This record gives sequence, structure tokens and C-alpha cells, in this order.
Amino acid sequence: MSMKIHANVYPVPEGSAGNLKANVNFELGDQIRVSGARLVEGEKGMFLAMPSYEKADGTYQDICHATSKEFRDALQDAALKAYQSDKHFWIENGKTNPTIKAAMNEYVNEDRNVYGIGRMTFGGEFAIEGLQVKKVQEGERAGKLFVAFPTDSYKKDGETKYRRIVEGKDMDTHGLMQNLALKAYRDKVVEKEQAAEMGAKESVEEKVAEAQKKAEKPKEKKEAKKKESELVH
Repeated sequence: MSMKIHANVYPVPEGSAGNLKANVNFELGDQIRVSGARLVEGEKGMFLAMPSYEKADGTYQDICHATSKEFRDALQDAALKAYQSDKHFWIENGKTNPTIKAAMNEYVNEDRNVYGIGRMTFGGEFAIEGLQVKKVQEGERAGKLFVAFPTDSYKKDGETKYRRIVEGKDMDTHGLMQNLALKAYRDKVVEKEQAAEMGAKESVEEKVAEAQKKAEKPKEKKEAKKKESELVH
């Protein structure tokens, strides 16, 4: 395991939320904050459930998740120990600044103001899905691209509030995450444009070659007839 883990657990009142026992937030390294995880009581005991959404087929897909069993077990262990102790638990023997990587694809849906989608990984052990490239709609920055990270809602003082499920703990990290995702998106757009240009070039070359073949056929036939005539005489 390479990332330091800090689990913060917020127990819910007993019997007030069914099988839900606590809400859990994580800090990964000294850069990343993860919100919206839960400790749930199941048939085989308490387990960690990551933020998820319901798909069209009725199944659920995690929005963010560990990318290895080892790191998932470490997250769950930290959450359980925090729940059983003083509501906080640290796993200190890890990197404080995990490597952040983004993978994006062009996907245009102007009705939803979406121009790209993708994912981001942290230290090769944790990932968030569902990043969206959008355009600023109003103001001086209208038309500029930015990356929207998945959010969830929660209640505070009777009001519904929204937060990013995964975010940088400071503005520098948030800016880094934005820049990495936008660069990955722009690189993919350029790659797609280059592939289209190459395909168009190959298509033109194929058409030219085909035209040359068609032009040569009458000439070949004419030469064949000339040779046949010479043989007869």
C-alpha cells in the first residue's frame, strides 16, 4: 500500500437509518478528500460502501473506489477502527503525495453541456469515475472548458447542500486535478483529429490509386489489341 489513509467517521443515531451505521470521509495522502462513504450493517457484519449511483438495469455502480483488493481492505479497516475507537483512525505508513493521473475521452452532448468524460486515479490505488468536461455558460469566462467532478447531497442545519465526492484538500491540488484532466481531454481530441486526417489522407490516396488503375485499363486493352493485330499480319 502506498497512500496514507485518514478515516473520519460520523455515527448516525441508533435505529434512525436502518442498516446505516455511520457516514465516512477519507483523506488520502495530504492532498485528496473523499466524501460520502458509509458503514452499513450487512448479514455478515459491518462493511464499507462507497458512493454509488443506480444504473438503468437497477444495479449500482461505484462512483469512486479502490482499484485493488488490498487498498479496499485498508479503507474498510481504517473506517471500522475509527468507528470502534474515537471516530478517527490514521494509517500513517504511506505516501503523502500520490501520483494523480487522468484518462479522458471526447463525448459531445451539447444538450447536457458535456464535451468529454473520463476518470482519475490517485497513487494507482484509488479512482473516481464520471468526470465531465463542460463549458462555462455565463460571464467573462463563457465558453471556457472546465472539469466537473461528481457530487452528492447532504443535510446541514435543515438545508440541502452539495459537495464534490472527491476533491483536492487545497486550491493547488484542485487546480492540478483540473489541469491534468483538461490536458488529457485535449490530447485525446488532438489524437482523434490526427486519426481523422490520416484516414482522410489514406482515403484520398486510395481513390487516386483506383483512378490510376481505371485509366490504365483502356491503355492496356489498346496495347493488347495492337499486339494481336501485329501477330495476325
